[in-house]
Amino acid sequence: MKFDYNKAEAWINAVDQSLVGLKRTTQASKSPILLLGAGVLELYAELGWIAPLRRGKTGDLDLSVGLVASSSEYAEFVEAFKKLKYRPDNDHPYRWHSPKAIPGAMTYVDILSHPATDSVGEDEARASMKVANEFSLDGMRFAMDTGYSVYNTIRIPRFVGMIALKLYAYRNSPDKRRKDLADVIEVCWSLVEKGHHFDFGTEWTDLESYEECQFVREALGALAGGESTTWDIEEIRQELLTRSFSSDEIDTTISTRLKDFLEIEPE
Repeated sequence: MKFDYNKAEAWINAVDQSLVGLKRTTQASKSPILLLGAGVLELYAELGWIAPLRRGKTGDLDLSVGLVASSSEYAEFVEAFKKLKYRPDNDHPYRWHSPKAIPGAMTYVDILSHPATDSVGEDEARASMKVANEFSLDGMRFAMDTGYSVYNTIRIPRFVGMIALKLYAYRNSPDKRRKDLADVIEVCWSLVEKGHHFDFGTEWTDLESYEECQFVREALGALAGGESTTWDIEEIRQELLTRSFSSDEIDTTISTRLKDFLEIEPE
């Protein structure tokens, strides 16, 4: 799977039309900016790696400021969006609404933060965006460190990095994050359907020394095996049905697709 930098830059430019100033602000940042969330999966579809998500397009872009020295880097980044007339959300302290509304386009940005070096702790990162200790930062540094670099400061997760983020999110809050696990199932299914899993061997090899990569393999293996209580496809059956997966596919085919993705031979 080749990462097409021209297509990635064109996608960012298109997002910049509705999330005004996004490109300029990220380029001016002193910190690396990690893109995450469903927006990244839309970019993967644009690159031809997967089909568009069955649940439709997202209305927002999630990004995280990689804190190199202190949380002041987060404050500076948020201040830049304030100057662009972004409006704060009433319910989420890290959410900012774009001053420009385009029908069918992204309308707000979630600005998160995570440690980019050992100089900054997770508690400081959470405090900067005013969230509780339960807010998961698992996998963010891995996704940033191993991601693709676009426009110098923007980091786009590799496929394994993106799956890791969603699996960690579900593991840490399974009742609230069923959509994340369903996203993982869907993108793995789509990758196999397009035959791109044959190109995935180098990805596993490149990242096998990272514990996050092992976590992904173990979690997907447990899902495929059907005997885990932590990783149980049955827990997201209703979400998968809303995405037009049939009961037959949920009961049998998904497991086969996951085994193909992991290069595990079905028994």
